[in-house]
Amino acid sequence: KYLDSWVYNYIHRNDHMPQPVPPMPPLPLDRDGGQDDPSVDQSALTAAEKAAKYDWTTPAAARHSCRVIADEEGLTVAQKNLMSQVIHCESGYYIGAKHDNGTSIDAGICQWNSHYHGQEITTEEAFNNPEKAVRLMCQYVKAGKINQWVCYIAKTPDGKHLYERYTP
Repeated sequence: KYLDSWVYNYIHRNDHMPQPVPPMPPLPLDRDGGQDDPSVDQSALTAAEKAAKYDWTTPAAARHSCRVIADEEGLTVAQKNLMSQVIHCESGYYIGAKHDNGTSIDAGICQWNSHYHGQEITTEEAFNNPEKAVRLMCQYVKAGKINQWVCYIAKTPDGKHLYERYTP
């Protein structure tokens, strides 16, 4: 009888069970709430003002910086949102993200592959110059080459693209 009550108590109390991880709060929207702000003349900003806009210290700050750069590069809202989802999926907005493929490395916030893109951006640049990495990705998005990223082309078992699981 003692064993039965111990088993009952063990099964019905929850402190031995893994507790669910609380969901991550949504990332804040960028300065324009996801909308392009035509009132900001990006060309009039000084280099110091532009540099001050880019903060890569946290995922939320890096997301904001990516979206500011997307505005500066002239991406549409849809392109900016898609690029944000792909970056979120690929690296979680972490500038030090690295994936070793065996013969090549996917590096940095945009996961640039050293084999296919090493002439455009080195692995060191992909890690240490996230602004360059994001500006180059903007060029690819504008050229319709977003299919270079696994998170864009790969699908989940329910048929959705991997990037669709992430907020823009």
